[in-house]
Amino acid sequence: MICYKGFNQNLCCTMGRGTMQYEVGKTYTAESAKTASTGLHCVEEPIEVLRWYPVGRYCIVAAEGDINESDGFFYSSNLS
Repeated sequence: MICYKGFNQNLCCTMGRGTMQYEVGKTYTAESAKTASTGLHCVEEPIEVLRWYPVGRYCIVAAEGDINESDGFFYSSNLS
């Protein structure tokens, strides 16, 4: 599933397990996609990333594996 993910300027995401540092081109995996605490969350509509990161960086991501939808987010066990 193609989705969108927002970050701060340094490609850090602060929702989930504290601060999570991302790198372009890498794949991130979690055991499950049950809650926001996995840190592997994204949204289906690109405009939605602006709610959390009005100034930042944005990526198109592939959410795969175990996918759980809650509160407008998609939580994924595999995000690349």
